Amino acid sequence: MRCGNSLGARAWCAGLVRGPPGPQIKQCGPEVRVPMSDAFRFGDLVVASPGSFPGSPGSDAEPVGMIAELRRTDCRVLKILSGRSAWLPLTALSRAPESLTRGSLQERVHGLVSLLGAVEIEFSTPEPGRHRLLLSHGALLPEAVDQVRATLGRDLHRYAIRPQGMHRIQSVIEFSGQEAP
Repeated sequence: MRCGNSLGARAWCAGLVRGPPGPQIKQCGPEVRVPMSDAFRFGDLVVASPGSFPGSPGSDAEPVGMIAELRRTDCRVLKILSGRSAWLPLTALSRAPESLTRGSLQERVHGLVSLLGAVEIEFSTPEPGRHRLLLSHGALLPEAVDQVRATLGRDLHRYAIRPQGMHRIQSVIEFSGQEAP
């Protein structure tokens, strides 16, 4: 559905309607304007509509992705297990249902991103069963460090905190878990 606001910008809409095929743009009204990017935040787990993620026909084998960069009308979706990412329009995305994410590696990474309030993410699997997560974030309280340790428990191999420039901190977290293919 096309946005018919007076500004002529598709990014400003009254909201998104979540339906089975994915989100659709509601018709705009003159009273309320909300940017589409407000519907999603960095680190959210999302599912792309069928066929919208570029790549091989087997790209739907990993349906859940994480928002790694966000702009007004599109975002970069990172597929954690395969390490692939692509820029997709926000209208092609919907939030991942809990049934797809419960107990998954994606849910674990999403929890760490949310816990630390990260603004940048890098994920790698240096060896099978062992994962490395680099998160850039702001100030870090000792309670947050304790929560990361409690969240990962015995799976935590290494947690390093290092400065990353003016008012930024980088957490390097190595943990074991579900193997990436």
